[in-house]
Amino acid sequence: MKKVKDYLNNFFKKLYNRFFRKKGLCGFNDLVFNPHRGFSGGAIQAKLTFGWRNKYNFDQFTISVIQNVGGGTGLYGHEKDGNYEVAMWFQDRDKMLPLSLGDDVLGWQTPTDITRLMHQAQLNDFAWVTLLHKMRDDFNKELGI
Repeated sequence: MKKVKDYLNNFFKKLYNRFFRKKGLCGFNDLVFNPHRGFSGGAIQAKLTFGWRNKYNFDQFTISVIQNVGGGTGLYGHEKDGNYEVAMWFQDRDKMLPLSLGDDVLGWQTPTDITRLMHQAQLNDFAWVTLLHKMRDDFNKELGI
């Protein structure tokens, strides 16, 4: 019964976030975590699409936040440490955003770090995306890649 109740609570929270949420900044508290399909019992994941530039340009960013739970391993974040692994995409592109110079994912992020990242994306939108790609390109150029 608890699983059904949790499922319904998550479903209605997702529905509310998708269609009725005010146009404020999204943060960590807007994420809804469920068991990660790729890790049976060892991880949780939240995925959220958010951000808009105008009334015709919704769903700018998608964020995926995952965390090892219990005896789960293999991810850059664990519930015992209170940190998470984060990946982001921009407007349905197949390629992840380069969130750091050497990797597309950020590991060991706190809820505050994740909120800060989401706010940065929403407040600076395409300029932020362009800067991330420019920094990665410059880094790769320095390495001769």
